[in-house]
Amino acid sequence: MGADKVKADPDDFQKAAEKTGAVRDKVQGILNTLQSSISSYGTPWGNDKLGASFTDGEQGYFAARENLTGNIENVVTSFNNFRSGQAQSVVALRRMERANEGTFE
Repeated sequence: MGADKVKADPDDFQKAAEKTGAVRDKVQGILNTLQSSISSYGTPWGNDKLGASFTDGEQGYFAARENLTGNIENVVTSFNNFRSGQAQSVVALRRMERANEGTFE
């Protein structure tokens, strides 16, 4: 087997964490805009039986809206977790680098 090397650059992890955070923020902005737009329309379908047939039930608008916004919130949470892991890697790599300074000649 060859002398393969693994390289982990904390600066690269830092850049990745910043980009991942930017994606998270962009998706959060999209969700905020969507929720504001949804709220601004009120209930144009009305409160009668026909409106209830559109909004209620497992296949209704309310369930679909909750599924959509919930899924987008999950994407935001996932990107935040990725960013957090990348940022923690930066700290760990820099700590390891400082601990190893001077041990190799």
